[in-house]
Order: sequence, then C-alpha cells, then structure tokens
Amino acid sequence: MVAANETLYRISINYYKTDAGIEKIKKANGLSSNTINAGQKLIIP
Repeated sequence: MVAANETLYRISINYYKTDAGIEKIKKANGLSSNTINAGQKLIIP
C-alpha cells in the first residue's frame, strides 16, 4: 500500500534498485501517469 509522500520513483528504487521499475509498475497497474495516492494498492511485478 502506498504510504504518504511516497512516489513511484521511491518504490522503484526500493524494489528494483533502479528507476527502470517505474514503467513496470505503471504497466502492471494500468497507470497512465506517475501520480499515485496514499493508501492506493499497487501490484509490484
């Protein structure tokens, strides 16, 4: 679940150790932008 002040960049770095994961996360969750909200559930492929 997305925490307050968390970004796709931070999530990508945390799970993939690179920002290349941003596009993977967006695609897996059907996101068209980098905007995410606190409390949102994301699939991490």
